[in-house]
Amino acid sequence: MHYSRPSFFIAVALAALVPLGGAPAAETCFRNIGTKSRFGSDEQVQTLQALAKGKCPIVGFTFKLSQPTRSTLVVADLEKGEMLRLKIDPTNRPWEMWTGFTRDEVLEDDPSDGFDLGKFTSSSSGASPAVPDRISAFVKTNKMQGFLP
Repeated sequence: MHYSRPSFFIAVALAALVPLGGAPAAETCFRNIGTKSRFGSDEQVQTLQALAKGKCPIVGFTFKLSQPTRSTLVVADLEKGEMLRLKIDPTNRPWEMWTGFTRDEVLEDDPSDGFDLGKFTSSSSGASPAVPDRISAFVKTNKMQGFLP
């Protein structure tokens, strides 16, 4: 087949360029890390920092440990300075909450010593945390309701 029309070749060339320089991909506000044998606080801080570099007002991630068997949810509202880390294992649901921090403080946090953000509260008794409304809505939007009490 012979094409002599220049517009056809231009259209083909432009179509080939779209994947390389086309519209930017949708920003990632949530990440499912999957199952890991280890995913310590240092890696959790780094993951939160990577998400916080974007423009999402609320970011979060989940991961599962293979031994001991435990699922963890981390969600941070970077506008309100509220973060929840909730762990679920076969016998308990401990949680931790940080409040009173900024996006810049998240980005500047030293991963080597875990999260150092504002006021810290926690419970290992299985008592339900008071989940802020915006974090709760983010959890539901990203289909992670199984984490919430």
